[in-house]
Amino acid sequence: MRKYAHIVFGCLFTLLIWGCGASDLSFINEVKRFEPHWMSLSEKSAKIQHNLSITRRRYPKDMDAIAPMIRKGGKDWAYLLSLKNQYSRVMSQRDSLEAQYQRKKEVLVKTVTEFNQWSNQLMKNKLDEDQARRQFEQYRQQQQQLEVEMDRIYTELIQNIESHNAILRRIAQALNLYNNFDIDPK
Repeated sequence: MRKYAHIVFGCLFTLLIWGCGASDLSFINEVKRFEPHWMSLSEKSAKIQHNLSITRRRYPKDMDAIAPMIRKGGKDWAYLLSLKNQYSRVMSQRDSLEAQYQRKKEVLVKTVTEFNQWSNQLMKNKLDEDQARRQFEQYRQQQQQLEVEMDRIYTELIQNIESHNAILRRIAQALNLYNNFDIDPK
C-alpha cells in the first residue's frame, strides 16, 4: 500500500491544481507570502512584553531603594524631590503604555486567530474568490495598523526606559551613590 501512496498523492495534487485556476494559485501564494508578517508582529509584541515585565519589577524596586535617601537629601532635598516627581510621571506613563499594549495584544491575538481560520477555509476552497480577496485586504490593513501601533508603543517604551535611566542617574549623582540603576532595553 505504501508504494502506491505517492501515486495517490500525485493524483490528488493534480486534481487540486486542475480545480484551481492560475489566479487562484497566485492568490494563495500571495496569502502564503503574507503570513510571515504576523510572525514579525508577534516578535515585536514579545519585545514589548519583555521590556514591560522588566520595568514592572524594576521601577518600584529602584524607587524604593533611593526614596529613604531622598528624604535625607539635605540641601539638595528640593532638587531630589522634583526628580522623584518626574520619576512618578515616568512610572505613570509606563503603566499607560502597558494598558495600551494589552489592548493591542488582544486585537493581535484575535486577528491572527481569525486570519488562520480564514486561511484554512481558503486552502480548502470554501470561500468565494471576490469575498476572499476583500477579506485578505482587510487583514492586510489590520496587520499594517497593528504594526504602526506596536512600533509606536515600542518607541515610547524605549523613551520611557531612557527617562528612567536619566532621572535615576541624576538622583544617584546628587546623593553621591555609585549604584547603577540603568535598564538595557531589548
